[in-house]
Amino acid sequence: FGGSGEPFVRDLSSRLRLPPQRIGRRFSGDARELDATEDLVNFLEVFTFMDQTEGAVTPAMRHKARHFALQAIYQWQMNKMPAHVLEQQFLEDQPVQNTDLEYMHDLIQGVIANCDYLDSIFEPFLSRPLDDLDQVDKAILRLGTFELKYRQEVPFKVVLNEAILLAKSFAEQDSHKFVNGVLDKVVKSMHNDK
Repeated sequence: FGGSGEPFVRDLSSRLRLPPQRIGRRFSGDARELDATEDLVNFLEVFTFMDQTEGAVTPAMRHKARHFALQAIYQWQMNKMPAHVLEQQFLEDQPVQNTDLEYMHDLIQGVIANCDYLDSIFEPFLSRPLDDLDQVDKAILRLGTFELKYRQEVPFKVVLNEAILLAKSFAEQDSHKFVNGVLDKVVKSMHNDK
C-alpha cells in the first residue's frame, strides 16, 4: 500500500461507499492489521487477483465473457452446433467489445470439450436427475464447474458469485439458490480431494 495508507483507505472507502472507519486500518510497529468488512475482503481478493494475473483485463470484461459463454453453451446444449461455429457467430452477432475474448473462448471450448466430465463432478450434488435440469441451470453449472476445475487461478468466491449473477439474469426465479448450493458442494468436494 505504501506510505501511511490513509489516502488508499479514503480512496477505497469512497469506491466501496463505506465510511473510512469501517475500513478500520490499525498500525502497530511494522505489522499492519486490516480489519475489513466482507465487502472489502471480497474487493481486495478480486483486486489482487486482477493485479497479479490479468493486467488490463477487468472484472467487467470477465463478466461479459461468462455472459456470452453461457449463451453459447446453452445454444450448444440445444442444437449441438460445433463450438468454433458458435463462437464465430457470437463474435459476429453480439456486442463483444470490452469482453475478455480469450477467456470467453476458453470457457466455450473447455465446457463443450469436457461436458461429460463436468457433469460427473456436479451430478452427485443434484437433488434431481441431470436430464430433468433446466437447460439454463445446467449450462451455468457446467460453466461454474469448469472454472472451479480448470481455472483455479480464479478465486472460488468469484466463480460462485458470477454463477449466482448469471442465474439471477437468465434462469428461473430461485435458480440462483440451487446453483449456489450445488457449486458450493463442488468446491467443498474439490478441497476434500486435495
